Amino acid sequence: MQTVVDTSYFIEFIGSPFEKKFQWMLDSKLITTTLFVYEFHNVLLKTLKISPQDLHKFHNILNEMYISFKNVKKYESEIYTLSFERNLSFYDASYLWLSLNNKTPIATYDKEIIRTANDLKIDVIE
Repeated sequence: MQTVVDTSYFIEFIGSPFEKKFQWMLDSKLITTTLFVYEFHNVLLKTLKISPQDLHKFHNILNEMYISFKNVKKYESEIYTLSFERNLSFYDASYLWLSLNNKTPIATYDKEIIRTANDLKIDVIE
């Protein structure tokens, strides 16, 4: 199954990668935007305040998984529109845009993304 994954979901996964609820990720084709890498590292450094050693550990987990990173640069205008219409950050709108355009579910714990995904009839994996 192909699924868009956002930072909130991946942060939960790396905190407990062996929980049964996350096993589906190991056999799935995950897709996300290239912006994910920046948001992911920002959360690790600024919110979770992890050490440089742990940053490398989590970065390696990310690199070992099959995740297809989609460049959304050509679609910024569409993402900006979705962001403004739904009052979302550009990051959040980019995940939703990717899910809409690939007709895939989205794995997220972000309440704003869940609310908007429900409005847009996008399946959500929590």
